Amino acid sequence: MNICTKIVEVVLWVILIAALGFLSLSPPQAVIPAVRLAGGAFMGHILGYALLGFSTFLVFGYAIPRLRNSLMLRTGLTVLFCFALGGILELLQPGFGREFRVTDLFANGLGGILGAFLARLLWKSSAGNMVFHQEEKR
Repeated sequence: MNICTKIVEVVLWVILIAALGFLSLSPPQAVIPAVRLAGGAFMGHILGYALLGFSTFLVFGYAIPRLRNSLMLRTGLTVLFCFALGGILELLQPGFGREFRVTDLFANGLGGILGAFLARLLWKSSAGNMVFHQEEKR
């Protein structure tokens, strides 16, 4: 994978984090269409954080070289990152006219776990040779 592709993936990952932050801190009326599209608030949290868990697992694999072959550590750090981001956003919500909900925090963590383990499963099934992680032959 060339450096430009890695940069694009990291930029998309950062945009995903920003989108989750925006949706989490926006007034409830503003996010109703997104909530309906996702199948409800609980499913929206799970889907959003599953996507975050999946992409974080992949980004951590090449952004932190020591994690490339340490799947347990990378999975653990991915889940921890998703829980931390979800927790921070939930704690900030009361300052933005939203309500802190333990169920949302649970859904965020569950989504992060599902996404991380799906990425790990795909990584293992391809023996670490996913197209977007292959190094270019020189």
